Amino acid sequence: MNNIISLDNLIKAIAKISNQQYTQNSPNHSSIGEHVRHVIEYCDNFLSGIKNNLINYDNRPRNEILAKNQQIAIEKLQQLQNSMKQFANDDSKIKIAEAVNCKEKSPIVTSTIAREYVFIAAHIVHHLAIIKLIAEAMGITFDKDIGKAASTVIFEKKTDV
Repeated sequence: MNNIISLDNLIKAIAKISNQQYTQNSPNHSSIGEHVRHVIEYCDNFLSGIKNNLINYDNRPRNEILAKNQQIAIEKLQQLQNSMKQFANDDSKIKIAEAVNCKEKSPIVTSTIAREYVFIAAHIVHHLAIIKLIAEAMGITFDKDIGKAASTVIFEKKTDV
């Protein structure tokens, strides 16, 4: 259920901030909202791709309302939690398309739905780490484990880091 945990952490993190903070550009020009939009669209592509037997992570609509309206984004994330959990243990094969460089057509490879479910969980954690950095630049603090890989959290608990 990694995705559900990752999505829940994302919802909790963005619920702590104002919509103005959600949309405020960071020093590197991206906002928390833009990262949330990206995560939502990856999850949407996962779900629509299952129906089409091809998950294309490149074909995202880049819906600005998700980057500009925190409440709409939270509602969408909650919907995704419910829609995605059924795929956690689905070992059905699926085709994946995702650009790996700007000069070549996106390769199409075979994966499994469960593997892509895990990939998205890791992708969400990666964006949570960036969101945490943006929030810290605004003086906002999140839980110390937000944006850390589960293996890192487990390691740190074992070694009292």
